[in-house]
Amino acid sequence: MARYRGTSSRVGNYFDKVTDLIQIFFWFSAIAYAAFLQSHSVVPIFLAFIGVSFYSIRVYVKYVTMVIEVEHDNTYLEKSSHEVAIMNEKNRETAGLRAGWKKNLRWFLGEQRKFFLFNESVFIFMLSFSLITNTLIFMLWIFAISQVYYGLARSWQRGQQIHRNQHQELLKPMEK
Repeated sequence: MARYRGTSSRVGNYFDKVTDLIQIFFWFSAIAYAAFLQSHSVVPIFLAFIGVSFYSIRVYVKYVTMVIEVEHDNTYLEKSSHEVAIMNEKNRETAGLRAGWKKNLRWFLGEQRKFFLFNESVFIFMLSFSLITNTLIFMLWIFAISQVYYGLARSWQRGQQIHRNQHQELLKPMEK
């Protein structure tokens, strides 16, 4: 709403990030509890705990990497912001009825690649779909496995980039 109204602020941005992490904890706690009530098994509780823990690691790795880069180069954030602006300008491709099917497909795949990164927006879809189809435990397995994979993969990737001094790679916008 703040962006829509043009009243965004640094403190609002901060609390937006904090509440995002808190939301994920509550969403998956509620789903795990519902699955526990249906199955009378503690497995959904453990799956949610593992998923939320490794998602938190993903977030932590992103911010620790940024802190390390700023300690190495105090102009890192400025360079990174400049890189983001360049990438956003390149990726400003739009689609629509007059664009043709190839351009629409390219746009769609570019926008929807986020789905396979299992971020917050995907969680909403996963939760909704699992509630409609009554597949809570299956969704919790997908959530836990995806977060363990991305938590470990991002940790390894960022560690290798720092170790190899691949600062150009670290200037690009970081995915969690």
